[in-house]
Amino acid sequence: MDPDIISILLSNEHELTVGRQLGDHPKYYVPRVLQNQVYLKEDILKVTGEANTFAVSGIQADELKKYMPDDEKICEFFNDEPQRNHSFKIVCDFSKTGLSDELKNVKAYNEAGQNIKPEEVRYITLGNKNPEIEFRELKKLCRNVHWIHVEEGSVLWWETNSNIDIIRRYIDNTKHQKYDMNSVVEHNDRTVLLVAEPGMGKSTFLSYMAHEIKKCNPSVWVLRINLNEHTKELDCIKFDQDCIDKCEEFSMECCSFS
Repeated sequence: MDPDIISILLSNEHELTVGRQLGDHPKYYVPRVLQNQVYLKEDILKVTGEANTFAVSGIQADELKKYMPDDEKICEFFNDEPQRNHSFKIVCDFSKTGLSDELKNVKAYNEAGQNIKPEEVRYITLGNKNPEIEFRELKKLCRNVHWIHVEEGSVLWWETNSNIDIIRRYIDNTKHQKYDMNSVVEHNDRTVLLVAEPGMGKSTFLSYMAHEIKKCNPSVWVLRINLNEHTKELDCIKFDQDCIDKCEEFSMECCSFS
């Protein structure tokens, strides 16, 4: 706080207002349903020759086998939060043809205390209790890791650390999740992109959502910024190329609604 604000607080001569009321509530609003394209073609897990790591939840290792190449290993991620210790343990190795050979190979490898490096792991099973915490730690270890969730036979994209080119290539355009206003407000993602053609009602939707958020929880601050109103100020700022590249990368990596 600067001296002027402190003076106002001490004098009680002026009313100090923090924030302001939201703009006018849309008088007419047609409920809209958003489509979230998170369904993937299941053969994404068979991709070879690319530096991708898949962390898979909602499925056991023996069931995961049918989605992946025959000659790959499946690891389990162990996250010891109190000790800040992470490790990988092989739970299935399909590089051997026979089941008995497979089990012997896994047992011998793990008993030998081999340290498996994150860059050597391509398929990881996430536990059912705290997969969000496990993936958060995995993002610190793996350079290019994708969280894939299997639910009722469908393969869904949950989150990615780094490049999402492979995700774009394997989006299943025949299926999508549907979101109404309430489900969007309750969404857990920190960033959501609302994408549609001009005139489809994006601004109206956001205005209505701002009021709905405030109605559900009056203590929440809703900050509405229209960058179109600040283009002159932005024109005066000289951004270096590195900043522009990072902004473009951020925009491309965000999970989007379409």
